[in-house]
Order: sequence, then C-alpha cells, then structure tokens
Amino acid sequence: MVNNKSINSDSEINSIGIDAFELRYATIKSINFDLFERKGGIYKETNDEDCIEIIDSKSGEIKKLKELKIQIKSCSYNKNCMYLEYVMNKLKGKKVISIKANAPKFIYETNEKNSDGYLLSRLSGYVSGHLYRYGIEVDLRTAKVHNFEINYNVHKDKFYQALKLINELWIKRDNKVFKVEEKDGIEFLLLKRPTRQIKIYNKTVELLSKGLPYEFNYNTRIEIKISHISTIEYILGKERSFYKFCNSYKQIVDFYRKTIDKEIKKIYVSYTDEKIDEIVQKLNEGSKLRDICIEKWMNEEILDIDMFERAIKKYYKKTNKKNPYKSIKKLNSYFKDINENKFNEASGNMIAIEQAFKSIGV
Repeated sequence: MVNNKSINSDSEINSIGIDAFELRYATIKSINFDLFERKGGIYKETNDEDCIEIIDSKSGEIKKLKELKIQIKSCSYNKNCMYLEYVMNKLKGKKVISIKANAPKFIYETNEKNSDGYLLSRLSGYVSGHLYRYGIEVDLRTAKVHNFEINYNVHKDKFYQALKLINELWIKRDNKVFKVEEKDGIEFLLLKRPTRQIKIYNKTVELLSKGLPYEFNYNTRIEIKISHISTIEYILGKERSFYKFCNSYKQIVDFYRKTIDKEIKKIYVSYTDEKIDEIVQKLNEGSKLRDICIEKWMNEEILDIDMFERAIKKYYKKTNKKNPYKSIKKLNSYFKDINENKFNEASGNMIAIEQAFKSIGV
C-alpha cells in the first residue's frame, strides 16, 4: 500500500528528523468558539478563580475556562495529528497550555517519514496554521519545549534482527544493551537512560497492525525520546523556546549522532573487534582455521560470517601471507554445506548495521 503523498528525495526519506513533541506555556490570544465547537473542540466554563480567561474572537466576550481540548486529525489516517489541552502544572499550581503534536503527520499525513531541517524551520507556521483553522489564534513565542522524539528510518531488512542478535550475544557475557519488550503485539528493543530513551522497532509492522498505509517493506525506526529538561536545555539552551527548537536542526542531529555512537555503535565495535581478535590470536597460536570457526559457530558467538572473513584478512596481513580469498571461499562453502539456512542468517548482518551507521553519520 502506498500513501498518496509522494517522496521527493532520498534525503527526505532518510533524514534524521523530529517526530512527536510537546510544547508548554504557549499563549492563546483568542478563540472563535463557534468554529472551535463545530470542529469538535471541547471547553468548560467556570466562575472559579482557578481559570483561564480567553477572548472569543467572534463575540468579543471573555470566557472563563477550566478545561479546553481539541484533537486535530490527519485527513488520510484518521489518527490524532495534534491536540491542544490544559494540563495542571502541580509545581506552580496553575493551568498551562500543552500542545502535543506529531510533526510528520500534519506535514506529510504520515509519520512513516521524518521532518528534516528545512521542514523543522517551518514547524512554527505549521502548528499555528493548523490551530488557526480550528479557530485558535496562538502565540508560540512563549512556548517552551517539554519533550520531543528524534528518529531515523533504516530500510534494510536485516538491520533489526542484527541488532537483536548482537544484544543476545552481549547478554551471554553477563551484559546487555537493550531490553526486548512488546506492546500491542509489536516487539521493540528498549534502552533507558536517565536523560533519554532509545527505542528500535519495525515501523512497517506497526502500520500494518493498525491497518494503515505504508511505503516501505522494511522500515526499522531508531527513536530517541528526550523528556529530561536539563538535556533539552543542553541541546537548545536554557530558554528551550519553540523558536530555538525550530532553528536548531544541527544541534539536534549532533545530539542524535553522539547518542547512537555512544550507546549502540561502540558496543557493536567492541564486540566484533574482540571476536575478530580472538580468531586472529588462535591462528597465531597455530590452531587450524576450520577448528576455530567451528567452535565459534557452534557456540553461537558469531554475529556474521563476515567476522571470519575479516579475521582471515587481518591474519594474512599480519603474517605477510597473500591471497586470503581462497581460504575465505573454502570456509564459506564449508559452512554453507553444513547448514545453508544458518549460513544465510549469519550473512549480511554486519553490512546492514555498518551501512546504517554510515548513513546516520557515525
């Protein structure tokens, strides 16, 4: 199934971009309550002092409200695009405006893609424009970013399983990178840190489970959610204003890349380098190549058959031997004959991960 909105470029598909975000402390200048109600908005008036006073732009009347909520739905998906509501800020004991939005949904009418730097710079206009069509005139200059998600989509069929496999290999060493969890039938890898959360899952499977259109047969999403205020201030500055957010694409991307490098890539490099070095060391000690590889293979310590190939090349270079490819070819044929399905499962994993790292920029 293909969404009606076409993809313009490869960079649009694969850019690191903003997904969901929440703003607080935006200022509502006025509301056309007649239009607001016709569009499905809900509000409750009160005589209590604990209220928000808002001008009705149609009548000029000032309304005292204790509740205000609206959901703006994406046309083609009939899913929540964004909504405006009041939430109680318990620390200050007053009501504040919360605008929760999914940027790609109201830009593309799908969150299968990401909003890149160009679209991020125009996000303020998108948000205020959508709200205005529902009768709400809002001033976003006072709005502060409360949380947001940064995503990258990987269109490689082996990427998710390769990360899951390296997580299983790491667990065997009394360590682990991710928790493997499931929600609404969708499996995902989860890594929680005090200042951020990394979630990796198959976006295509999620869309299929909801009966929604999709464009990619393989779409693994690497999502970083940031709700730690000090971390948001580190990226955007102390003011963490929505304006600064919309004009900080480079800083957001840099943070994303540093997180992926620290939390995922270094683990991957550490494990693969260690296993390759183990094979080289055993070869130096005089062990037979086939015996070493069988041991690693049977003990399920190998992420990819390519680890053997890289070890052989490294050993040949270290010992000034020539033409490692003959040994590599024999080894591949040997393992393929033993178990072709297992051989295929153990092929292409490292390339999938490394190509994803490269495309992310780490």
